[in-house]
Formats: sequence, C-alpha cells, structure tokens
Amino acid sequence: MIPPRAPAAAALLVLAPLALPLLGWKPISPARKWFPEDLPVDFRVSEEEEESLDLSGEWTTANLVDRSFQNWEDVPCSDMRAEYAGTNANDNEGFDGDSNTEVKINDLGNDLSSGVLAATVTYYSNGDSVTYNGADYRRITSFDIVFNDGVNFGTPDEIYSPNCEGESSFEAVATHEIGHGIGLGHSCESDEACTNPTLRGAVMYWSIGGCETDREVPNADDVAGLNAMYGVYTDFDVVVPEGMTEGEARTGKVPLTVEFSVPDDVAATAVAYEWNFGDGSTPSTGRDVQHVYEAEGQFTVTLTVTGNSQDCGEYVDSSREVGLVLACEAPTPSFSAVNLGDGKVRFDNTSRQGAYGCTLDYRWDFGDGDDVATFEPVHTYAEPGTYAVSLVAMGPGGEARYDADVVVTVAADPEDGEGAGCHVTGGSAAGGGLVVLLALARPRRRPR
Repeated sequence: MIPPRAPAAAALLVLAPLALPLLGWKPISPARKWFPEDLPVDFRVSEEEEESLDLSGEWTTANLVDRSFQNWEDVPCSDMRAEYAGTNANDNEGFDGDSNTEVKINDLGNDLSSGVLAATVTYYSNGDSVTYNGADYRRITSFDIVFNDGVNFGTPDEIYSPNCEGESSFEAVATHEIGHGIGLGHSCESDEACTNPTLRGAVMYWSIGGCETDREVPNADDVAGLNAMYGVYTDFDVVVPEGMTEGEARTGKVPLTVEFSVPDDVAATAVAYEWNFGDGSTPSTGRDVQHVYEAEGQFTVTLTVTGNSQDCGEYVDSSREVGLVLACEAPTPSFSAVNLGDGKVRFDNTSRQGAYGCTLDYRWDFGDGDDVATFEPVHTYAEPGTYAVSLVAMGPGGEARYDADVVVTVAADPEDGEGAGCHVTGGSAAGGGLVVLLALARPRRRPR
C-alpha cells in the first residue's frame, strides 16, 4: 500500500554518492514469491480508464500498467516476466482472490481509506514452499491491485512536465504495487527513521510525493531485492530411464540407484557443483551424477551451484528437494488371527511397517475362495475348519507373501487370547520379485 508524501527536502538532492549497504529491501510477510513454472504473470487491467489521467496522447491505463510490469522485467539478472491477458470488469469486488491477477480503479468496493493511493493483496499457497538463496518462500498464486478514487494521477508526460501540478505518478504507484505483487516489501516503513537516500529513493519506499520523477525505475536497493528473489536459480532433474516414470526412477528397492542431472539453463552459468544425497554419504561433484542408496529411508537431495553470470556476477545458490528419494527394503508380511465366534475371524496385520511408508498395499486370500485388499479384515467363514490363508504385502521394495493355516471355530477365542494369534499354525514368508507399483505424486519444484 502506498500513500502520498510531501516532496523530499532539497538538501537530499545534492548529497554526494555514497557506498551504502543495500540492506533495506525486505520481503512481504510471510515471505512469498512466484515460482518459475508459474511465470509469466498473466495480468488483467480494468476495462474502464482511470479518469484522472490525461489520455489524449499515447497513454491508456492498460499500457501504463504494462509499462510498470516492464520496469521489473528490465532488471538485469532477474527472471521476472509478465504478460498482458486482457481486460477485467471494474467491479466492487476489488480484492476477490479469484486466482486472476487484476488491476482495478476507483475503489468501487470502498476497500481503501482516504490518503491511500493504491493497495495490493498478494495471494499465496500455504502448501507450497521453496528455499531460494537461503530464504524460505511460499508460492504466490495471484495478486489484486486497487487504485483509490479521488486521486489526481498523472501520465509520464504530466509527471515529467515542468508544468506538473502535483499529480501522483500512476506508473510509479503501479510499479510499487506490482513490487508487492511479486513479493517485495518496503525499503523503509513509515515508522522508521530512513536516512539512507538509496532506500528513500527506492520504488519500494513506503510513500511517494506529487510530481516525483524517477520513482518508477527500480534503483539499486530494489534491484538487490528482486535479484535475491529472482536473480539466479538452481534446479536439477531426476534422470528417467526409458519405460519408467519420474516417480519410479526415484523410488524402489535397496540398493537403489538414482541418477541426477542439471538442466542446460542452470549449467550455462555454473562453475562447480556439490551434491548432498541426504544419506550421510560423501558429497559428489559434477553436472551429472549417480548415487546408490544402500539403506531404507526417505532422503532429501541438495544441489549447491557456484556460478558466474554476466548479469549477476559470481553467485552461490542451492536447490533442495525434501524427501525426494524413497528407498525401501522388501516387505515382511505377517499376521495373527482371532476367532470371534460363528465362523467370524479377525485378522491382525503384524507386518513390519517401518517409518517411511514402504509397504503400501495388502492383499488377503482367505483360503475359501474369497480375497480382499485391505489392511486388517474381518472375514466370516461358512464352515469351521482349517484354511490356508495368505497375505501379500506390496510396495516400492517389491512384494512378499506370508502363508499360515488358520483354524476356524464356532466358539469365540478366550478374551485373554485376543491378538495372540494362537489359532494360526504353520506359516511361511515367500519373497516375491521386485514389483515397483508406485509412482509417488510430487509437485515439480522449480528453482530454490
């Protein structure tokens, strides 16, 4: 949100350039950013024109907003991109959160207080997050910008004219609000003593003065913030052998061999690679690597790239995939049975479960022609007797079978025998071949 402010004191205009640390920028809270796979940002602009603008020349509300997006796209080293997607209805549902990025004028919903030029609401997904340049961000899904009513906005021609009469730059305000929409907070807040001229001159400073020029172009602090969030990115892929899915390539029976590769756009500026496979092994180097997981577990893979970009200079960036690889031992099924009376038997699944979800499916054959796929069934037999029951457990580590004879009686087992499995006789476990039936659903992560 940006209110107007009084013009800066003239003394600030004659300060000599200073080598200032660019630490003013900050993300909005909670920190969020657009994920690369969601770019470009498709945006829509009010079908009505901002009536205070002098639109007698080349300017329209839409092309001023487009120009404001371009101000961020033009920042060197940044991957920020946007695309005009047409008009939207200028209704009173200003901040509607309908998954569309929209710009509206005249505050028909009366969402803004007097003195505020415009405001932005940036929507994000709680369920998606990414680590980028050492910071954690949530995934931006869309944003809405609403310009206030009763404000005298000006086009660039008016703002840069020597005859400017106090108009607020529509382009500068739009650029500021778009900054919030892509995740940037203020360089300084209203309650801060902001003596740093670089921070005071930033697009993302908390307010703007009438007829103020150059505030539509991101300065060094704005650029530092944008590049920290969008400047360089690191990513890697799981190499998928022919005939397999990506989930199958990173999920299976130990020892599990997984191959990783760095895409061309990341490798173009990379100088060195360091891979941490999450299993305590020695890190590896190289663009394309193979790793063998020897023990059961779910493992997080991290790639750290040292690079040198013409636009960004030297950088170090990491990409981290949490729980990417699932390596599993073969299942070890077992069960016990309890007679409940009248031929009804409860089967207790005593198979090794482990902590990683390596056994995912169970199939029971009750020995009387019936079968079922469930974890712990209750089955009713038509006649008492001894039945050969089998349990097949299946998962990424393959499948295995456990066989046992179950004695079915008319009378219920004694209460103190419940769960003891004393009516299961014999028993054997037969190992099956490797059957990888699972392709874990995983949203594709892009740069971290």
